Amino acid sequence: MNSINEEINKKVKFLELAKEIGNITKAARLMGYHVSTYYNLKKIYDKKGKEGFIQHLLEGKKVIEEIENEVLKIVEIFPKFSAERISRELKIKNIKVSTGSVHTILKKYNLNTCKLRLEKLKNDSKTES
Repeated sequence: MNSINEEINKKVKFLELAKEIGNITKAARLMGYHVSTYYNLKKIYDKKGKEGFIQHLLEGKKVIEEIENEVLKIVEIFPKFSAERISRELKIKNIKVSTGSVHTILKKYNLNTCKLRLEKLKNDSKTES
C-alpha cells in the first residue's frame, strides 16, 4: 500500500506543480509525465480527489491481472502461438492488448519462447501424473 501512496502523492505533486508554475508542459517534463497525463489526472482529481487516484490504480492492477490470466489460458491451450497471434486472439474476445504487452507478460512468466512454453507444458503434465 505504501507504493500506492507514493504514486498518488507524485500525481498530486504534479498537479500542484503545474498550477504553481502555470506551465503544464514544463511541469510534465520536470515530473517525467506526458502532457496528456495532466489532463487525465486533473479530470480524476476534480471528480474524486485522492480517492479517485486510489480507485484508478486499483482498477488498473485488476485489469492487468485479468489480461495476464487470459494470456496464460491461451498459452496453455496453444503453446506454439506467438505473442502476435495471442494478441489477435485476445482482440477476438474484445481484449485489446498489444503484441509487446503480450510479450512482456510471457517474459514475466518465463514463457517468452515457444521452447519454454512447450517445456512448461511438458513439466506440468509430468507433475499431474
